[in-house]
Amino acid sequence: MYDFNLLVSCPWATTGKAQMEITYFLRLLGDVEPVVRLTIARGIIGVKTRLDSREAVQELKTLFSKDPSSFQYTLKWVPRGLVDRL
Repeated sequence: MYDFNLLVSCPWATTGKAQMEITYFLRLLGDVEPVVRLTIARGIIGVKTRLDSREAVQELKTLFSKDPSSFQYTLKWVPRGLVDRL
């Protein structure tokens, strides 16, 4: 079964680029080896990060507010607390 602490949505046609974008941002935040995998749901990518997923999403919001154009392939980042309820 899945062991993700983040789910990230993206357009179906850009999953490969979205995976690279996710890896880039998580490395920027300090996770040297995030696990980024496609799920069976098209447009949903599962992520296992060593970072606290809620804190990571907050930091990503800060990055987005400074430069919205830096996120080109990912749409929504959902941290573990919300993933557990889905």
